[in-house]
Amino acid sequence: MKKLIIVILTLLVVIACDIDNKKDSKPDPIINPGDTPDNPITRIESRQLTIVAWVELLKEIEADGKYVALDLSACARGNQTTGGGLWSDGSFNPDEDLDDNNGQKGKKLIVSLILPETAICIPEPKIVGGSMGFPIYQGFFGAFSALKEVTGINITTLSRGSFSNLGTLYSSDGKITWNRGILTSINFPNVITIGENAFGSCYSLIYANIPKVQIIKQQAFLYCSLQSLNIPDIKYLGVQSLAFRKFAIEFIFGEVAPKIDYSVLYTPISGTTSHSITVKIPQGAAGYGEIPNDYIGGDTSKNWGNAFRGMGWNPDKANMVISSGTDRYDADGFGPINRIFTGISLRIEYIN
Repeated sequence: MKKLIIVILTLLVVIACDIDNKKDSKPDPIINPGDTPDNPITRIESRQLTIVAWVELLKEIEADGKYVALDLSACARGNQTTGGGLWSDGSFNPDEDLDDNNGQKGKKLIVSLILPETAICIPEPKIVGGSMGFPIYQGFFGAFSALKEVTGINITTLSRGSFSNLGTLYSSDGKITWNRGILTSINFPNVITIGENAFGSCYSLIYANIPKVQIIKQQAFLYCSLQSLNIPDIKYLGVQSLAFRKFAIEFIFGEVAPKIDYSVLYTPISGTTSHSITVKIPQGAAGYGEIPNDYIGGDTSKNWGNAFRGMGWNPDKANMVISSGTDRYDADGFGPINRIFTGISLRIEYIN
């Protein structure tokens, strides 16, 4: 009888503790679609993107207060050639001049963006200041701090600084030292020209689909985190245009070796840290030298491989002074050997 009483009392204690625990525990918070950038609401638009319509759209997004995946692919051109929206000539301008009362806050809730199919370019930015004798240009997408992905199916030209600075940078101890955006993926399948600093300081950018690009200008991908890039139509690469933050990088180039300015791969890290670069080309490609070939730092001869490692080779600039220094391209368009970064190991090989 005593054992039975003990068992019953024990059960009562367990039940009482369980009830108390349920009272103390709180239900998991309900996360609805659009509450976080990882679960945005898809919003598809088909309006004519005039200045007024673009501002109205951004205000609506702000008022909803939800993160959105914004699809503008079916939107039509407006009749304007200035201000925000889609211009009559096919230029898409998000309008950095908007203030918080005119939709600027709505941009901060756009996680992915599909540009209108009738958009063909991002227009040239205006000069908004200067520093040390150099102009400072307006950034178009600076307010899009939650933007992870952007697609422009028929975009052929990206102007200077189009998506620059949309990155987050961490220090060696994991602290955030730069926090302006989280752009990780771009899809511009028909882009031909990418302007200066178009994606500069997009530290989180790891994927780029730009298979038809022919011209990549100065610092276009400076400090990005790409590890591979397939650009078989490339014809010209500007200074620091491919200065990625990764140390093992693979490129796919085309049948004709592109012209390259000096320091294409240079970052402040390059002089002290080894980079492993692989360039893959099709059988029968011309201008790359003897294939396969390794350039591991000891060879300083004037060839395309060493040009890619920093020397540069651009016949269009033969005998011209490099930057503001005294170095020159020679009569064949090769830069001086002191521009070669010996920390870059390069291998050129055929595509299997």
